Amino acid sequence: MTVFTVAFFICPLTNRQQCINREKGIVAISLTLYDKKSIIRETFESSQVRNDYNGCNQHRRISLNREGVMRRKQKRESESLLTQLAILFCFILTLINGCLAYIYCTREETQRPMQTSIEKLEEKHDSTQEIVNKPLIVIDAGHGGNDPGTQSRHFFEKDLNLEIALKLKQSLIMKGYSVLMTREEDRFVNLESRADFANEKGADVFISIHQNSYIQDSTINGIETYYNDKKSSENQKLAQVIQEELIEKTGAYNRGSRVENQLIVTRETHMPAVLIETAFLSNPTELNLITSNDYQHKVIEGIISGIEKFFSRQ
Repeated sequence: MTVFTVAFFICPLTNRQQCINREKGIVAISLTLYDKKSIIRETFESSQVRNDYNGCNQHRRISLNREGVMRRKQKRESESLLTQLAILFCFILTLINGCLAYIYCTREETQRPMQTSIEKLEEKHDSTQEIVNKPLIVIDAGHGGNDPGTQSRHFFEKDLNLEIALKLKQSLIMKGYSVLMTREEDRFVNLESRADFANEKGADVFISIHQNSYIQDSTINGIETYYNDKKSSENQKLAQVIQEELIEKTGAYNRGSRVENQLIVTRETHMPAVLIETAFLSNPTELNLITSNDYQHKVIEGIISGIEKFFSRQ
């Protein structure tokens, strides 16, 4: 609690003037009390007064007692000095209280940010621990560089794969997952190197993003997910749950989860791995969908939901 001390000092300034007018004589006493740095000064002016009484009486003299006047003067000077000392004491006391209050407030203000910083560091530590404990996902953007993949109009598969993969990476990171990518730019990476990369990093799941095409029939459409059934059964589980969530989120035609044992990236990886064909670029409707941000976001939601359900069932 901050204590505020307010001192009010009332220093009355009194001017007294006593005038005695007796016949032809005047005795004036002027008293001036404390004024700033001056001490009490008093001037007494006395004059002798003569009284004539019918010309017969002797002249009588009014005289002031100088010794009594000096005693009264010294007493008033002492009182004035005590008043000044009292005022000085109150001023010093007020100054000390003000300094203590300032120090207390300053200490409280400095302690609060320190506590807040410590809390933030603890929260950051906890969130870091959570991220470390989350699975590691390797995302593979299919094709790249001098391998464009399939093409429709001015759209190349390699570009769409990378665009979706980068967005998927950011969304997974926001959910606390650790994420690595086989490529984050338009460059060629051979298939064996993609699988080796995931194995060396100890990935928990491998997701390869691709686009489909069937030039012979532009009406063919839908999403399909490939996996290798010669590996553990976890591959099939991952493919099925991701396929289900993709159809639910996008409303696309369900072409199912399919076995394909000749795909290098799903065959050579040691962890559960899938290859997703998210759309047919040969189909004008799906081409328009997969090139839009809204539909890409639905695809990403479906993949993430599938990954989360896969880990929750383990």
